[in-house]
Amino acid sequence: MWKKGNNFVIYAMYSLPNNKSDFTSLNVTSKTIMIGDFSAHSPKWGYKDTNAAGKEMEDLNTSVLELIYNDTDPSTYLHFNGAQTTPDLLLVSSDISANTKCIILGNLGSGHKRVIASIPLSRQQRTSDSYIRTSWNFKKTDWGSFTDMLEINQHQERIDFSLHPDKFGKVINSSIINCIKACIPRGRVKRYKCIWTDDLEILENQRENLRKRAEHTGRIEDVQS
Repeated sequence: MWKKGNNFVIYAMYSLPNNKSDFTSLNVTSKTIMIGDFSAHSPKWGYKDTNAAGKEMEDLNTSVLELIYNDTDPSTYLHFNGAQTTPDLLLVSSDISANTKCIILGNLGSGHKRVIASIPLSRQQRTSDSYIRTSWNFKKTDWGSFTDMLEINQHQERIDFSLHPDKFGKVINSSIINCIKACIPRGRVKRYKCIWTDDLEILENQRENLRKRAEHTGRIEDVQS
């Protein structure tokens, strides 16, 4: 989709309950949006458990896609038994994550609320290509494989040291980068700061009391409250 000269790639997703989604075929470029009902469970977005789909989503969130979620956001799905969950999620590529907001609107009668990606835009030339910020997840690095692969590649390159240092330096750097891409996962973790206050504590307790009452009575008005 084109909007104000910006080219967006949008994946509208739906995953059946108890299904383990396969995201290996995704082509994530700049200005990529993934939105839909993933049926994914994880404590990171309000569930008490983690299912197979939730694990896949957690792994997906460590790559160049980032989950736009805040635990103060309302749940997106109201079960007939009064339970409230958030199977409807929004992920975007890292180049637009800082300016993207997730807006949750009233449901359409299906029990699901509408999830909207709000992204402020400035007009750009269609030929422009935004840079995706990517870092490396060193905690998950296979350093043994990295060392072995680097040793093999350096011996196979047959570097001619009679060349200008800049030329054989590029060969060495290219070999190192290829080993890095093969052995070190790419991803970015946000640095969260604690902003908890006494007022938030009171509000959370009020919300929990309302939820417990709705679960106990099963009355529609209590669920609405």
